[in-house]
Amino acid sequence: MPQVITNPKVHVRQVATQVFSGCSRTDLEKLHQFLSSEDAETFEGDEVSGEYLFDEEGNAVVLTVTSYRSMEAIDFDWCSETDVQEAHCLLKVLSEWLKNPVPA
Repeated sequence: MPQVITNPKVHVRQVATQVFSGCSRTDLEKLHQFLSSEDAETFEGDEVSGEYLFDEEGNAVVLTVTSYRSMEAIDFDWCSETDVQEAHCLLKVLSEWLKNPVPA
């Protein structure tokens, strides 16, 4: 049975803080735009990148977001309900950070 994260937003906030610590506001804004976009497939910032991987039918199956600063990546598997929830939470966390910047 898959592990159930009781509060995905708290979990995502912890992981995102670790991965994106020290990234510029500009790159976080670009990442937010990429994650909000309906049709963007890749994103390349100075400190952060994002990429959707597709299956043979052209369906997005995995989203990978990488920080060059921390040398870490977060993968979201679109076949996993938990991962989809966490990707939505990452977008919310980024929105909060852009309204009230968190010190690195």
